[in-house]
Amino acid sequence: MKISKLRSLADMQDSNKGRLDNASMDVQREKLIPFDFENEDYFVALRDRALVFNSSMNLVYTIDYDHLKKSTMPLFKKIDEIVNTVNLQDTKVMFNVIVKRDDHYEKISFTNRFDANFVYKKLKRVASRDSEKISEVFIDRNGEIIESFVSAQAKSPDRLSNRILSNGYNDDIAEELEFVSTLARVEDALEEIISTKISNMSSNISAESIDKCIKLLQKAKDQM
Repeated sequence: MKISKLRSLADMQDSNKGRLDNASMDVQREKLIPFDFENEDYFVALRDRALVFNSSMNLVYTIDYDHLKKSTMPLFKKIDEIVNTVNLQDTKVMFNVIVKRDDHYEKISFTNRFDANFVYKKLKRVASRDSEKISEVFIDRNGEIIESFVSAQAKSPDRLSNRILSNGYNDDIAEELEFVSTLARVEDALEEIISTKISNMSSNISAESIDKCIKLLQKAKDQM
């Protein structure tokens, strides 16, 4: 069995030398991944297959990635570790804002969590409107849910109507709506400040803009 493996590797090496050269593969030393194994220096290039070079930059192996995963040879296991590390580094973190509307899901993706949160907060406000028929909004990061919101209508569709029927459209409901409206104005003011700064980091934020937010927050506090 060992002789067969050695013969297979020898054939692979001979085949590589006959079919490939560094120029045809556009291989440059500075673009290769260096590593050492059993006190020998090697380089690996990750193309459609893994290309392994010795310290003299001679191609010694061309290996399919599936073969690397299955191989028990120490050298190939070392190369497989390198491949896995590179793949992890290349994996981009994606933040998906997902909306459930009329039992259908809609998604928009971002590479920045701040942007995802910005849209998520806006959609949470929109979800409070019955006419939009949004029951859920959430953020997932590469498949893991990190923020979620279920609208009041989805939790209890008849909650508000039952309250109105039993108590009438009383002052308590009006006060709650006014309180939420004030907080929404605070959020709008803050988002305008943040957006201005993001668009131009050198732009100046007026003290009046901050004062406006403070006054609105004080108003919200008085409404509690």
